[in-house]
Amino acid sequence: MPPNYPQAGPPVNPGPPGPYDFIMNDPRLKKGPNSKPKPADNGTKQRLLYALGGALVMVILFVLFFGLISSSGKDSTKVLVDIAAQETEIIRLADSGAAKAHTIHAKNLAAISALSLSTNHSVVLKMIRAKNHKLTTIELGSKRDVKIDAALTLADQSNKFDETFLSYLISDLSAYRSTLKKAFDASTNANDKKNLSIFYERASLILDTQTTQ
Repeated sequence: MPPNYPQAGPPVNPGPPGPYDFIMNDPRLKKGPNSKPKPADNGTKQRLLYALGGALVMVILFVLFFGLISSSGKDSTKVLVDIAAQETEIIRLADSGAAKAHTIHAKNLAAISALSLSTNHSVVLKMIRAKNHKLTTIELGSKRDVKIDAALTLADQSNKFDETFLSYLISDLSAYRSTLKKAFDASTNANDKKNLSIFYERASLILDTQTTQ
């Protein structure tokens, strides 16, 4: 008699998928309790390090570039302040010479210098204001030399005013022209360079007039 095996029952219908089956069937949840996450490959680490290094370099370059621009702006403002101070002193000296000089030549040179530098001065003040610098009376008077006043007083008493006055005026104009050249070379502003070039030519004309006498 053949053995009596139990008959297999009908297949069990698993039914419709549940709303959370995608979570329960996630293969990452079927790992054992002692399983560890797979470490990132070396290529990913290197790319991350390169990205961080590149960002750091960009930050450093930006800081250096900003510092250079800031420093350049301060230097250009400082030299303009020096020019304004020199103009103030030359105008003061020229006014004194125009009032006390005896010869026509000295009087004319004094008047021309005062007029030319007064014209320059108004433009220089605008250039300084454009750089957001508030000019002080101390800065404007920083080039005043009381020794010149004493020397001119003595020269006037000894009938040598004109030659003494002209020597100081020419010396100051020469120094002024040199400062204009320095400012022109350092400037990166096209309009400033144009103005400085005009001032330089005016100073040169005055000096050339003196040398031809």
